[in-house]
Amino acid sequence: MMNQTQGIDMIAEIVGKKLDIAGDETRRLAITGALSGMTQAFYSRQQPPAEMDTAGDHDTCSAA
Repeated sequence: MMNQTQGIDMIAEIVGKKLDIAGDETRRLAITGALSGMTQAFYSRQQPPAEMDTAGDHDTCSAA
């Protein structure tokens, strides 16, 4: 069974490689709880912007 320290090290190593952060810094961020926020920020900027749907784009009323 894995203890908490081993789990933190494993997660820090995996995420650190993906985010290109040095091992010691990644481990520190994981321990302090900041790694989660950094990971969310990284992936949120990877997503395409949400499509904006404005009322003027779609005319659902027809003039009779």
